[in-house]
Amino acid sequence: MSATSDNASAEQVEKILQDAETATTAEDWDKVIALYRQLLAFDRAVQGAEAKLQWALRMRDIEALYREGKTQFEAQRYAEALAAFRKARLMYASHYKDVDKLIVEAQTAMQKGNWQARPTAMTKKGCFLFGVVPMIALIALLAMFVTACAAPTSAPAANSPALSIPTAAAAPTSAPASTGVPGTAGARLPLQRSDMYKSAPAMTIDVTKTYVATIKTAKGNIVVEMYPKDAPQTVNNFVFLSRDGFYNGLTFHRVEPGFVIQGGDPLGTGTGGPGYNIPPEIKSKHTKGAIAMARQGGPPQTTPSSGSQFYITLAAQPGLDGQYTAFGQVTSGMEVVEKIARGDLITGVTIEEK
Repeated sequence: MSATSDNASAEQVEKILQDAETATTAEDWDKVIALYRQLLAFDRAVQGAEAKLQWALRMRDIEALYREGKTQFEAQRYAEALAAFRKARLMYASHYKDVDKLIVEAQTAMQKGNWQARPTAMTKKGCFLFGVVPMIALIALLAMFVTACAAPTSAPAANSPALSIPTAAAAPTSAPASTGVPGTAGARLPLQRSDMYKSAPAMTIDVTKTYVATIKTAKGNIVVEMYPKDAPQTVNNFVFLSRDGFYNGLTFHRVEPGFVIQGGDPLGTGTGGPGYNIPPEIKSKHTKGAIAMARQGGPPQTTPSSGSQFYITLAAQPGLDGQYTAFGQVTSGMEVVEKIARGDLITGVTIEEK
């Protein structure tokens, strides 16, 4: 691109940042959205155009939440997001130079808590920032740019075993291990949950009992009855992660219409996990509404390669039978499953033992 184009792009990003930081009304937010869409059209040919489009779609969802007054974030997330967004702006201005370095710096800073001071008051302006800037920043930093350094070179087709998890980059050595106390994972930001456990959880479920998971989203609840007799280790793993708060605040990072929705990745890129793998337990079929575990690869019958990422089928998928561990079935809320869009949040998962 020419120098003129470079300057125009940087100036537009600067204005988006300024407007987002000062917006106080829905009308102001409309202007931010309009300016971003102009930038998207201007920069569509630049690397990462598809990712930026997904950011725009996510911003549309955030706008709806903002207007409904349902989105709230604590001060720490605001500070982290603002710092991350400013780094994203620098990436834009330099046309994706030093992307790997900046992402590593941002992730390291987040894990160390090395961010600017938190806001001291929750003003009307603050309410907007808590609801919108965090998502803008995280999507800008991760969804826009991680494809340049972490994602696979091509996405699997929907009619193939499309649920493999690319091997993630090595996690920082300082990543904390689980304390084993329920709720501790929920206290961490999503990025800090990647590789947070040293080993798979001990078996604690009773396979003679029934376990029901309720996956909560802004669009409604998805109720799943699990199969502890057919997939005891998988059900035990899902129960553990759910009770530990691991899934709280994560997203459905992949949606393939007519195929599956997939979530449970703390990085939101399809490359993250809890820090361990569990073995396959391949018995159940992929009927419509089946819940199953994604995996990294290797022989499906023998390789421990599933962690936290799961998917729910939008239609029967016999082509996935014998390849992935299906461990439950949606019994209520299939209409919610069908409404899920990429980037929708998992607000929590509760477990009922009967």
